Amino acid sequence: MRIFMAVADHASFVGASRKLGLSATTVTRTVRSLETALGISLFNRTTRSVHLTTEGVVFLARCRAAIFDLGSGLIARR
Repeated sequence: MRIFMAVADHASFVGASRKLGLSATTVTRTVRSLETALGISLFNRTTRSVHLTTEGVVFLARCRAAIFDLGSGLIARR
């Protein structure tokens, strides 16, 4: 989820890889593996741009909600 969200936030696989300290190849392969596991395309890719698909927008919202919920649960336990 962290890699997917970084690509979405930067609208770039290279930008995400720099932010995360990973190779662009690792970022690309991870997102492709996620798309395969989910059975959907999360991004529309061209040689010059990366944009979330409709399904990608929904998945991004779910990822952010899951991270928020996890953080809230950890804070509540303290």
